Amino acid sequence: MVLIPKLSKRIIVHTSGLGSLHDHIHPKYLPLEYGGELGPVQDIWGEFYVALCGIVVILGQRTLSPNVTGSWNKRTSAANEEKRPGKPLDQSELFGMEGSFKKLSVD
Repeated sequence: MVLIPKLSKRIIVHTSGLGSLHDHIHPKYLPLEYGGELGPVQDIWGEFYVALCGIVVILGQRTLSPNVTGSWNKRTSAANEEKRPGKPLDQSELFGMEGSFKKLSVD
């Protein structure tokens, strides 16, 4: 057995057409290409892309652009460390004393 029974119950392979898919996912949540009611995949992707670009503009951290192969190019901007509040923390401030104790005796 490759998977434990709990995981094998969660994975469903639909080989007999869209009927078995519709038994598990209501058609109102599927695109037209899969017998659903949402509309064509291209339209859904276009709406998602516009929404994603809006979020990216609001955050102002990353710019995503699709390239010819359909994957994404990521360009990230560096944080301005001068505007970060407080001083940088080091390991000793976070976790106490540095070093290792090979032998610890308690009186």
